[in-house]
Amino acid sequence: MILLRLMLREEYRMHTSYTSRTMFLAFPGLVFLLSFATAAAAPNLLATTPLAQIMLVLHVSVFLYGVSVGAFGFLGRQYQERATGYRNYLVTQPALLPMSFKRTFLGMYLRDAIFYLVLILVPLTAGLLLSTPFSHFRVTSIFLLFGAALITFLAGMSLSFFMSTLYVRSVPAFAGVSAAVAGLFVGFGVLKVIPAGALLPGLAVQYTVPPLAPLGAIALVYAVEGVALILLLVAGALLFVSDQYEPKDFRADDDLPRIDARLARFPR
Repeated sequence: MILLRLMLREEYRMHTSYTSRTMFLAFPGLVFLLSFATAAAAPNLLATTPLAQIMLVLHVSVFLYGVSVGAFGFLGRQYQERATGYRNYLVTQPALLPMSFKRTFLGMYLRDAIFYLVLILVPLTAGLLLSTPFSHFRVTSIFLLFGAALITFLAGMSLSFFMSTLYVRSVPAFAGVSAAVAGLFVGFGVLKVIPAGALLPGLAVQYTVPPLAPLGAIALVYAVEGVALILLLVAGALLFVSDQYEPKDFRADDDLPRIDARLARFPR
């Protein structure tokens, strides 16, 4: 818990160093306002766009956002190489202190899950709740949307975490798994042979709960499957986390003798 708290503080300080504390804290407020305004105008939007299509776009966006967040496994070696630079990170400390890289990377995963949950999904849900007098959405449906979107976000984040740690271990294996994942999404987006719910576990839950469908046992089954997939990806990612990160070796030829020989013809 201490490590997680320190990582959350580190993430906050890193983001505020990019802009300012005021600008950073204004971002959740902006998400809240956009969510409220969009939901308040939902009756007009739903007159032209099916609700199922809106949910698909929402879950795809949340999934891609999770993918972008979970790619920190790629940065393990870069962080380690810059451990003696101007700015250091907690993830580099296992090289100096009796800490485990696996535990540290798990802490990074939990840190980002909590941090971006509060930064994006919580304000979005709050905006939807505030819009109920105008949108006439049911509160239970909003909370079910939050749960389904959370599963989708964590699925994208876990997939990215797994892929990034796999890349550090084996580039060919990473390329093979990436091709397989890309093939699945081509099967959905281009060939139309794979349903979206089969790729996005949160969307499968969304399609089986109100307001799209009556709440039933199948929604719980999909939710359990989604959580199991997330845990499996995280466990696989931690399995591939290296016990140590060494800088890459680069070979540099000694060109000075050759250059010196070519310049020897000129008078000194």
